[in-house]
Amino acid sequence: MALKIGVAGLGTYFGGMWAAVFNQYAKSDLVAVCDLRPGRAEEVAGWFEGTQPFTSYDDLLASDADAIGVFTPGPLHAEHVTAALDAGKHVLSAVPTAWSLDECQDLIDAVQRTGRKYMLAETPTYDPWVAKVRRMHAAGEMGDVFYVERTTFQDLSGPLMGNDYFSQADTPDGIYSQAKHTWRYGMPPFYYMEHSTGPILTALDDRVTEVTAFGCEHDEAEFVAKYGVPFSRPHGNPFICESGLFRLAGGAVANITIGFVAAFGKENEPPSTLCGTKVSYVVGGENDKLLTKAETQVLDKPAQRRKLDPSLQAFADYENSAYVVQDFVQCILDDSPSPIDIHKAVSFTAPGLCGHQSAMEGRTVKVPGFGK
Repeated sequence: MALKIGVAGLGTYFGGMWAAVFNQYAKSDLVAVCDLRPGRAEEVAGWFEGTQPFTSYDDLLASDADAIGVFTPGPLHAEHVTAALDAGKHVLSAVPTAWSLDECQDLIDAVQRTGRKYMLAETPTYDPWVAKVRRMHAAGEMGDVFYVERTTFQDLSGPLMGNDYFSQADTPDGIYSQAKHTWRYGMPPFYYMEHSTGPILTALDDRVTEVTAFGCEHDEAEFVAKYGVPFSRPHGNPFICESGLFRLAGGAVANITIGFVAAFGKENEPPSTLCGTKVSYVVGGENDKLLTKAETQVLDKPAQRRKLDPSLQAFADYENSAYVVQDFVQCILDDSPSPIDIHKAVSFTAPGLCGHQSAMEGRTVKVPGFGK
């Protein structure tokens, strides 16, 4: 019997895409969608036969869905995930996992209290290079991995309400509609940490123990003149870019930079590097590279080794969403461990929360292990 799924938060693209993947999968049945904006839930429900629209999250949780996909605004993820778990639903959550360290602990407590499955939809962790490096590292082929570098740039420098696929309904305080932007506009860059730490920590089977970070501020006069509101206003964040040195439990140092106002090309992505005493691996561009002390070997991009259900083949190359959905549904049907459970999720998230604290306070901050 197919798992019944409800999806909350439809955006103008993002949540609707996940709804389509769930609907396509032979082992799941999209029974409900929810969005607060008038007409959006009805629009998306109309794409899929037998799908019921809701404009109330409470009503969605009262439906017969077995599991909920939470794709609502980031600051609301922990609240919405906890409510779904307490309603007896399994949960797949978009990043970020949480908006504070207290919320990280609350989510751990909720998963333990309810016994429901939780999975983080951390798509870059499913990139094929992650599994390849994980195998190499576990086999000792890289020697000691002592340094990692990963940079992410996105341009969130203008109001995005209504024309960006991350757009969501306004929050009760009205701040997003007042400033005409989405929840991501002006957020601390390190609050969007999972796409950086997820692949690294998965490849190395490690966690972060402490961070020393710095932030780059920006003259906001241009923003204020153009949009009538400073970039820093929504979240009290003065930084358009944050960089940090993250100490891993295994001894390596990760140099991570995330920037949200960057002229760096729409499709360009800086390479990621994992340096070992025997072999180093560089990810990025048309080809990956394997470096030894004697030579540089240019590699074909590693192939995806995970098997995908035939019903999901149309989404095989689409942001790894099909692999995430397949694993989430299967772990519930099999009652097996979630591939990215709540402990892994907070291990990806907490370094960013502590990194922003470090940048704001000018000091090294210990990253809690939450019992792990």
